[in-house]
Amino acid sequence: MTGVLYEAFVKHHGKDKSPVMVWKADTLTMNPSFRQEVIDAAYEQDAAAADAEYGSEWLSDVRQH
Repeated sequence: MTGVLYEAFVKHHGKDKSPVMVWKADTLTMNPSFRQEVIDAAYEQDAAAADAEYGSEWLSDVRQH
């Protein structure tokens, strides 16, 4: 995987002495008032995209040009 955010995650996540705080959390953890039905509909339409948008998962099918 590549990308600025992914690289920051790898470099800083879980490293106590890092000057940068990086966390990874799904939408409902970060915002419990978010409507579950929006997330459910997104997963029904495109599970991989919903995982990236609402589930805090990295996209694995992105291609570099």
